[in-house]
Amino acid sequence: MYDTMSTLFEYAKGSISDKDMEEFASLTEHATDEALRLAQVCEGIACTVESDARGGHPAGSFHGADSVFTLLCALAHSFDTIAAMAHVGDEATYHLNCRKRGVEP
Repeated sequence: MYDTMSTLFEYAKGSISDKDMEEFASLTEHATDEALRLAQVCEGIACTVESDARGGHPAGSFHGADSVFTLLCALAHSFDTIAAMAHVGDEATYHLNCRKRGVEP
């Protein structure tokens, strides 16, 4: 995701309107929100796993290697997407600021 979004932005940045560039710049804020949401999800999963480890009635779904593998792959994809959002948002902000100052990046 990171490579794809970065490459697409690199090719398109010269033809993106200021209004659309502002939308791309907002990806940084969206990345922050997504990272915080993902942190809460991970904390909830960690608490469930810890509770299951202490005994009693298991409540979690991450007991087998397959479910843990699926979870970790999903988390890796989410982190890659967040990194892409942050990178493209930062690049868009930079290019937008250059445009406003009349400077070539």
